Amino acid sequence: LEDRPGRPVVLVSFLSPYMVSQLPDVDAYLCTYSYLRPSQVAAARVLTGHAQARGRLPVTIPNMHAFGDGIVPPRAAAVGP
Repeated sequence: LEDRPGRPVVLVSFLSPYMVSQLPDVDAYLCTYSYLRPSQVAAARVLTGHAQARGRLPVTIPNMHAFGDGIVPPRAAAVGP
């Protein structure tokens, strides 16, 4: 990662959320928990800005992230009469 100064690095894991522990200096981390095509398409949509990332870790990644860490988009404001 040192040879990419000033350029963000995103790690995408299609199975294990623990992959990030091998590359702790990445700028962002996306885990889909599946290597199947729908997961690949979903990851590509997030990476290209066509979908919003969301979710919480179902595990703790020691010394990095706690169970429940993640991204949960805010709820839309209710529109009423």
